[in-house]
Amino acid sequence: GEIGEMMKYITTNKNELIIYGEGTMTTIETENKPWRQYETEIVTIDIREGITTISSNSFKSMIQLQTISIPSTVTTIGNEILRGCISMKSILVASGNTAYSSDSNGVLYNGDKTTLIQYPLGKEAKQYQIIDGVMNIGSFAFENAQQLQIIEMNSEIQSIGESSFASISNIRSITIKSNLNSIGKDAFA
Repeated sequence: GEIGEMMKYITTNKNELIIYGEGTMTTIETENKPWRQYETEIVTIDIREGITTISSNSFKSMIQLQTISIPSTVTTIGNEILRGCISMKSILVASGNTAYSSDSNGVLYNGDKTTLIQYPLGKEAKQYQIIDGVMNIGSFAFENAQQLQIIEMNSEIQSIGESSFASISNIRSITIKSNLNSIGKDAFA
């Protein structure tokens, strides 16, 4: 199928969605995703080099999705692309991408790792320590990370986005070691 002027997608019998071509993904509404009929089966998403923008809500609530690969050419990622992806184990950003990065835990950050954008919600770790240098935690970043029990923030955290730590039913403690400037709506709801 097509999702932009010069962009296409295919699904494979291995429960993989491959997005290829060039340029910007067209706006995708949650209810009208082109791959909606496969979204409960897709386990892996491979976005190929040439794609520059991933639209908001593109992969939202794909409950079987475990891994996503983001190429070095992506310079813009819309809001909530992985919100509700409760099986996500790893977000991989290609080396050479200056706008986004990931770490050995499969966590998505902006390019210089000052903003934690998305923790992989299906990761089986019980504890997570936010790396030094992170100053902002994005909206919905840890929402529904059911395995987590302990989260430790570094001393540099300045802002926590909307619903960042919402709906984590097994959480026992979140340690905040900094002077926050801003806490978003329902951050800990």
